[in-house]
Amino acid sequence: MDASSGKGAIDLTRLRDLSERSMRRAEESLRSLLGQPLRLTICAVHTLPASTLSALAEDAECASLVGLQSRITGQGNGRVVMLFPMPMVRRFLQALVGSSTDAGPLTEMEQSAILELGNILASSFLSGLGDLLGRRLLHSATEIYLENIPQLIRDVHALFHAFGSKALVVHGVLEDAEKHVQGRFFVLSEVATLEPIVHSPVGR
Repeated sequence: MDASSGKGAIDLTRLRDLSERSMRRAEESLRSLLGQPLRLTICAVHTLPASTLSALAEDAECASLVGLQSRITGQGNGRVVMLFPMPMVRRFLQALVGSSTDAGPLTEMEQSAILELGNILASSFLSGLGDLLGRRLLHSATEIYLENIPQLIRDVHALFHAFGSKALVVHGVLEDAEKHVQGRFFVLSEVATLEPIVHSPVGR
């Protein structure tokens, strides 16, 4: 459904379709990397006032999360934010580095492995969406947040404040079917980043 029906309406239905196609590309990259039956699907695509990020705020209350953040660069501006519960992170590490530790802080090698996973996930999604948009969407090196998830949420709120009163959110869910664990994947963007396809004149 479009955010409005007038001139310049934001075509969220079309954006969701392109995002789902890009998610499939990212899912394939992740499956190839991990060799695991994971599913990455779209949960929602919507505009959002800068003052409310309820899904992120809810997750921030969970103590056992690993957060990742990449900046969208190139012909775009925004963030890719990923939040993974620790059981999912441990499962990733089992596939990536053969780690079998179930407790304790992540080692430097484990953090590097998770950062690389985040880079691949962000790159696959953004390159796929950029191809569909005809835009060059890149990402910065991913940053990791371990015990400072609230700081990640504050950083995102500050970004939305800089964007103004509206922003676009693509919200994906990463599901580990075997363990019944879910992670979250957010693309948080100013509207202008996706303007070539989400603004549709009347009668077109």
